[in-house]
Amino acid sequence: MGAVGMIFVLIGGGFGVAAVWMAIAPHVGEMGAALIIGAVFFGLGLVILAIGSAPRRPAAAPAPEVGARESAATAKGMYRPSGQHPPVMEAFLLGLSVYLETRNRRR
Repeated sequence: MGAVGMIFVLIGGGFGVAAVWMAIAPHVGEMGAALIIGAVFFGLGLVILAIGSAPRRPAAAPAPEVGARESAATAKGMYRPSGQHPPVMEAFLLGLSVYLETRNRRR
């Protein structure tokens, strides 16, 4: 199904290029339309190559902190954001603690 979908995407792209050609050719001529469409495809290709060739560095794992759990937890055991971790990690930990708290209430 993915291959068939890709074929239809390519056919649609071809019709899109033809439509752009018909829209701009009366205003700039055939040579101008070819230059504009070629430049757009060339620029998109360069952008895609730049994105694809960007070096991929694995994220460094932060060193575990010894007293972080005790300082971040309250008496109820619910996590409170303290600013010691990146914001995404703090949001995840807060969501996890809310989930665990609601799960424990159901029991």
